[in-house]
Amino acid sequence: MDVLSDLLQHLTLESELFVRPRTFAPWGLSMQADADAVFHLLVGGGAWLRVQGQGAPLQLHAGDFVLLPQGHAHSLADALDSPLQSIESLVAARTPEQVAELQVGGEGRETMIVSGCYRYRRIGVHPLLSPLPALVHVRAGAGWRSMSLEHGVHLLSTEVACARAGAARIVKSLLEVLFLQAVRYDIESSLTTEPSWLRGLRDARIATALGCIHGQPAQPWTTAALAQQAGMSRPAFAAQFMALLGEPPPNYLTRWRIQTALRALRQATPPLSEVATAVGYPSTAAFTRIFKRMVGMPPADYRRAAAAGHEPLLRRQPLPGGRAPVYAAARFRRG
Repeated sequence: MDVLSDLLQHLTLESELFVRPRTFAPWGLSMQADADAVFHLLVGGGAWLRVQGQGAPLQLHAGDFVLLPQGHAHSLADALDSPLQSIESLVAARTPEQVAELQVGGEGRETMIVSGCYRYRRIGVHPLLSPLPALVHVRAGAGWRSMSLEHGVHLLSTEVACARAGAARIVKSLLEVLFLQAVRYDIESSLTTEPSWLRGLRDARIATALGCIHGQPAQPWTTAALAQQAGMSRPAFAAQFMALLGEPPPNYLTRWRIQTALRALRQATPPLSEVATAVGYPSTAAFTRIFKRMVGMPPADYRRAAAAGHEPLLRRQPLPGGRAPVYAAARFRRG
């Protein structure tokens, strides 16, 4: 089971290429914090990136790709002392045609940038988002881990520049591929020690257990059964799983079952009994009880809200004592 593909399949992305400014030194652009992810691709020239609360500025070069999965406020400039203009105000005051021809700065060296965002739709209790770092920086020529992403970056740059028939659809698809490649690059190259499923995937034995959970969520997986699949003793497996993911195997299993149920409730209209069976619960009552504890509402209410285009935005609320976290539906967003 390819766990990363399974995780990403449950995350609905909408990519949007929102600005391609022609910037001439001296220039600087600032961007407010956003609920979704933001990306920048340097097609030519160089720039300095500052991410709010993330330490020293980062120098970018042609071919570099940066992804801000959490939408942190940040700025790009040709030099550290260049004045900044708000990209939001620049875009708001112009028509889409004017935005496409946006020029910023003075009369110096040009830097070519492609910028956009990835909007997370129907997030639910998705485990992908929270462990992602504030910044994923893929340098041009960073080695074998970045080679496929570099090919995507080259294709994106070519399609953006050519404006040929079908380019808009090709660009959209390439942007989605770049997001997936950037996440994979972070998994393979990150040195983080924070517990998350990202670290779990880097451990072959724990990844095997995660594959069992994702591939067969309806199975009555116990810690002992997963340990056997991973080729470890139960105590060693439980300790390693907890150290890497920050939660015991039963908690992760419950969260993934509910994530799978959310997707089923959104995409089709099977009876709740079928959904319950598909995610490993012996009865609709048992499924409803755990769903309500995790999500904050019964599955029937969630299905009606999603069908009406008012799917709840769910926020993770950890519980004390190692229990599975609750996701409370504090507000709604039209889908």
